[in-house]
Amino acid sequence: MKEAVVVIVILVLVFLMEPLIQFGTVEAQYPFSNPTIFIHSPAQQHIYQTTSVPIVVTVMPWETGKKFGDIYYTLDGEQTMKLSITTYATTTDLDGKGTLENLTDGYHTIKAFSTDAQGETLWDSKTFLVNTTIIFPTLLLSPLNTTYNTKDIPLTYTIDNSKYTGYYSLDNSGDKLLDSNTTLAGLSEGQHTIIARATNGTEIYSKQTINFTINTTSSFPISPLNVQGSLTVGAAILVLVIVAFVAVYYERYKRHFH
Repeated sequence: MKEAVVVIVILVLVFLMEPLIQFGTVEAQYPFSNPTIFIHSPAQQHIYQTTSVPIVVTVMPWETGKKFGDIYYTLDGEQTMKLSITTYATTTDLDGKGTLENLTDGYHTIKAFSTDAQGETLWDSKTFLVNTTIIFPTLLLSPLNTTYNTKDIPLTYTIDNSKYTGYYSLDNSGDKLLDSNTTLAGLSEGQHTIIARATNGTEIYSKQTINFTINTTSSFPISPLNVQGSLTVGAAILVLVIVAFVAVYYERYKRHFH
């Protein structure tokens, strides 16, 4: 009987472990075989409020023995420039770095590329916006840069041009579609950051960053409603004090003359 129980337990364990074994095998055989180039900076659709933007490009050959040479780039289809290369002893990856200087306000496109000994060329491109003087239209109507004494905050916005679509990210949680007014519910205590943007995929209509704080633990949270309430209570107390003073004075007056 005991032997039968042991056999059953072993079979159950094997059955439960089989998916894990298969998963591990698949993970080990995942083919990272395609050479890749990626522009880290400038970032796609990012807005830079400076005329100087760093360039950071990485080439990842992946394949053993695959070797790429220099990394080049062009800005807005103009002159080809070479980046400064950093190599590593433990990997075949290459990092190219440089700086875009004296950029004008407006959209720019950078294209980076690198070629190996067999003539295979990798390339990547990013479009970004330099904005040192342009004032964007207001996008977010709520929340504001302030402190709230509630954990549920309205998220309202306005876009005057129908060809643009709105997106928002709360505390770097990833972009979410902003297609109607909604509520940010169940927010935690402390500071929060919301970044909203309106774009059509190639152009940015507006971008806005709001920093606000949730504080529901304060004994006397500051808000227009509470200030008004405090004034009302204060006025009522003052009236009661005046009435009491008049009543006492009147009683003394009656005693004095009667």
